[in-house]
Amino acid sequence: MELVCHNLLLIVIFSRSQLVTEAQLFGVELSDAILSLLTRHHRHAGSSEPIVELVKRLFVAQKNLSLQYMPEISSTLLSLFVVLIQSDLEYEQLSLLKLLNFLLKWKSEKGMFPNSHFAGMN
Repeated sequence: MELVCHNLLLIVIFSRSQLVTEAQLFGVELSDAILSLLTRHHRHAGSSEPIVELVKRLFVAQKNLSLQYMPEISSTLLSLFVVLIQSDLEYEQLSLLKLLNFLLKWKSEKGMFPNSHFAGMN
């Protein structure tokens, strides 16, 4: 009986972790979709800052929940660099650079660069 309870508990834990992973992946997909609006469509000067702030809030929430940095976030990094290159306004560029800095720090905190000089950077 104890073994059955233990196995059932493991199944529940695994199911929850799968749901968390799926939710986090959805957040990455959502942020990519939001950023694609900036890269694919003509935008007005100054329109990217609120969108970048929204994307940042998605990732800050994930980090605050002690979720791990996911390799899939690299697609978001690429989109952010594209938006940064297209941006003409300094305050937009600053907002983008702050988000890029946050994501890269999160990536390095979670040991995504094992055995390299990036692992200890903060």
